[in-house]
Amino acid sequence: MKRFFDAEAIFHIPNEEIEALKSRAKTEDKDAQFCLGRYYNVVQPDEDASYKARDLFKSAMANGSLEAEVALSLMYRKGEALLPVDVEKSDEMLQHAVSQGCEWAKVRYVRRLIYGDLFAEKDHDLALDIIEETLKGPCDKGEWYCLKGELLELSESLSASREWYLKARAEGSVKAHAYAAIALCYDDEYNMVDWENFLDLTDKGFEEHNNTLCLSLQKLVIKEHLDDVPAYKWHDVREEIRQGLELANRLGDLGAIAALGDIYRCGEMDIMQRYSMAWAYYARLAILGGYEGYEKLYSMMKSRQVEKSDELKYSCAINAVRYGCKEMIPEVIKLYKRGELDAYAKEIEKYYMPIYLNMPDDDYPDDDGRFDGYA
Repeated sequence: MKRFFDAEAIFHIPNEEIEALKSRAKTEDKDAQFCLGRYYNVVQPDEDASYKARDLFKSAMANGSLEAEVALSLMYRKGEALLPVDVEKSDEMLQHAVSQGCEWAKVRYVRRLIYGDLFAEKDHDLALDIIEETLKGPCDKGEWYCLKGELLELSESLSASREWYLKARAEGSVKAHAYAAIALCYDDEYNMVDWENFLDLTDKGFEEHNNTLCLSLQKLVIKEHLDDVPAYKWHDVREEIRQGLELANRLGDLGAIAALGDIYRCGEMDIMQRYSMAWAYYARLAILGGYEGYEKLYSMMKSRQVEKSDELKYSCAINAVRYGCKEMIPEVIKLYKRGELDAYAKEIEKYYMPIYLNMPDDDYPDDDGRFDGYA
């Protein structure tokens, strides 16, 4: 079941295993129901996937699955599958699962303490206390070492995280391969200091351990340095970047999908500008849960690069905020004050208006695609 906690890993699970889960889920097997729900929620294989995930999580939770309670709490936080946005219910469900000893719930809670979100402040001291206390007992060492590395990278420096990413990698954490590659090959100002080792580590991370982040990370870094490539190699390297990003896209890597959308929207790497292609990548990014996808779709409609209905435009605006894009809150409030988002009035007044009132008075940009919500 551990593989279903990591969204990236789910894309590598063979179809035969998914089919077996479908059979087991029909027998009220709570673990199978949770795992199958995660598959639908993460991979989004069909247009009804979110609703199937919701119903499977509810059934699994009724059968005693704490992991399903965590997954459902995340759906309430974002208002997925026609569930109302309910941050209080989301927090209550997560804390209940933590109190009952669900390790995945504790991991999700600590990640929230490390990174924060629209409704939760960072608390690095508390996060460190929980990590160190957890590591004293039986736990998924790879996951918790990796969390400690992430915490130290944010609170201290990249070099401070190196030891913990290496420990996480040694304990079998797949995602730690990408994090360790960065920690070993960049300095504390994130300047590359060991190019050959970076290429070698990211190659091995993907080819030997199915770490898709290693693949997308490598191709995006090469893309950053494309201008330094000799003319006689340039087109081959560009094709290598494009094909690598396409493979990462098929494996659900959000960074790769966003980059492909930007390439076609802005005509990067001497690739012909095609708004229809950019729209398709951003739509996939949104479907897979990347808030930048919703923000980019909204931006394309606002700048009239594509013509879509106002209903879709406003839906993208509110969903960008639901999925965590704080930069879109002023735009949502502006639309709300114009009467365009009355259907979301209760949600906006309760959750987003208080955040807006404490934000600087900046307008959402009329951009050409280079505005990055993650910035």
